[in-house]
Amino acid sequence: MLHPTSMTRLSLVLLVLCIGCKPALNVGDPPPDDDDTTVDDDDTTDDDDTTDDDDTAPWDDDDVVPDPEPAILDISPMPDQDDFFYAADAWVEFNIAPEGASLSIVDAAGVEVPGEQSLESGGRVIRFDPTDDLAPSTEYELMVEWDPVSLTLAFSTSAYGTPVTEPEDLVGRTFGILMGGGTWVEPPGVGPILQSQLEDAAYLLAATADSDFDADQVQVLGATAADINNPEATIQGGVSLLTADQPATFSDPSISLCPVPEIPFVLDGETLALSNVTIAGIFGPDLDGLQGGTLEATLDTRPLDASLGGETGATCQLLSETIGITCLECGEGAPGEFCINVQVESMTATYLPGVTLAL
Repeated sequence: MLHPTSMTRLSLVLLVLCIGCKPALNVGDPPPDDDDTTVDDDDTTDDDDTTDDDDTAPWDDDDVVPDPEPAILDISPMPDQDDFFYAADAWVEFNIAPEGASLSIVDAAGVEVPGEQSLESGGRVIRFDPTDDLAPSTEYELMVEWDPVSLTLAFSTSAYGTPVTEPEDLVGRTFGILMGGGTWVEPPGVGPILQSQLEDAAYLLAATADSDFDADQVQVLGATAADINNPEATIQGGVSLLTADQPATFSDPSISLCPVPEIPFVLDGETLALSNVTIAGIFGPDLDGLQGGTLEATLDTRPLDASLGGETGATCQLLSETIGITCLECGEGAPGEFCINVQVESMTATYLPGVTLAL
């Protein structure tokens, strides 16, 4: 028979052993003294799934999702970019609209560049449009601020905007404008449709020896190509003199062609024609390309109908139903309300060595 003192000691040992053998508490398990009530009773392990209880980790299961923090998704110019186009806007895109956000540019002396700030996409995109173009080949800083963040990002402009070294060297050089590139701003929402149709199609331009650079007048040949990567083999409809009625204006380093009567593209056997076309852009000082290009034209949508089932007017119907665009009268040459006015910005052209245009 055990002595009472021995029993007491045995009980203590068993108690310790029992505690020691107890499985460890997993943070995913409910607390042992959870009362599962909705009454705020100062119990720090209360998991009643309300938003006003006293939960502490690891048993806080209120399922309250914190509001997302503003974060930058995309930005232009990029940090340390050294070839920002001098005539472009600066912009920043956020995941959500930030509070108290601003965008500005300062020069190397710390002087703020005058300009106008605007908001797009419900405040998620902030755009800064300098009053005057930035200086070519110059260092700047982009200031991005929102509550409570402040960022300073260095960047530099490219040499674009510097006068062309030898304007006469334009003669004989062929440049290809990628028609599926750029930003199609008018009509809103139409850009992706047209870009998907044009894809690698290009418009080729070349100055002729008849140009008079002293008078700022340039004679320009033009041709359409189905593939900018293989332009000479895919030229459609031959080469034409775009400036027969009116020479292009060359104001070093800018060029402007207007109006070009028609630019046709053959897509899947159908001719997609741009009419009353105005083209402008800025040459690089070494004539290695063109940036800041713009295009304004009238587009007959009927050739696009085939890709939408073939019924005449299908494209206009789609535009009306999806984005509220009403097609316009095309005119005497091809009557009917099937035309839209288009505007493209930020187009670029690439110098195509070895490609020659001739009548």
